Amino acid sequence: MQKHLPFVKMSGAGNDFIVFTADDVEDLDHGWLAERLCTRAMSVGADGIIVVTPDTDESVRIKFFNPDGSLAEMCGNGSRCAARFAVDNRLVNPAAFSLKTDSGSLPVQRQENGDFRVVMPAPRRMYLDYLTHQDGSQELTVDAVIVGVPHCVVQIEGLDDLPDGRLIRIGRTLRYHEDFPDGVNVNFVEQRDDGTLRQRTYERGVENLTKACGTGATAIASVLMKRGELDPPIELHVDGGTLTIAVENSEYWLSGDARVIYTGVINPEALQW
Repeated sequence: MQKHLPFVKMSGAGNDFIVFTADDVEDLDHGWLAERLCTRAMSVGADGIIVVTPDTDESVRIKFFNPDGSLAEMCGNGSRCAARFAVDNRLVNPAAFSLKTDSGSLPVQRQENGDFRVVMPAPRRMYLDYLTHQDGSQELTVDAVIVGVPHCVVQIEGLDDLPDGRLIRIGRTLRYHEDFPDGVNVNFVEQRDDGTLRQRTYERGVENLTKACGTGATAIASVLMKRGELDPPIELHVDGGTLTIAVENSEYWLSGDARVIYTGVINPEALQW
């Protein structure tokens, strides 16, 4: 690749993305582009890339690619970043529009504080107590649910005190577990005394802990509601900030910040390593 690529770096509650308009990367393999650009220290670094294609005044099409080059059906925090990108670049009518993803069309609302909230795919194929995982002397219960992409939920105490290495080990084991043939995102959650939740997530495709996961937050909320342990709205504290899940007319709305970190132009050397 010899040309320079304009892009926007965005963060949704700590999930960071490199966002392009489709015309600027139309002649490139998007999976390959994600592999090259998302590698931290060697290139821009991100949890994924988002490619936004103008569609109509009421919608844009978006594609998400993981750092390993795989296509993600959708991404919760990435959806909110894509929504802001579409509005900032005047690709849609900001009053009412939707995001067309591989998991369906997701309605978007702009909130009074300027943040965007997006409807998440309806939770489906939920299995409580799907399996157990033995980690040393501790037996962990694993629930499973699909929220656009496959997730599992692991309730665990003292989450902030657990070393990253242990969470990564558990996450990687479950991510490749034979009972999840398509892989799975692994969400660790602790219920706090004040009614809020602490969330950490090992993400499939990133193959590491990330600072937030919007579909993971939705998965956690749906599981705990099914168990009768919490009622919406549900606030989740992630490494990069706070996410909120509200349920209205059976729709799960994800809200949180979507910030522009910087805009720039990618030099061809960012891909040559």
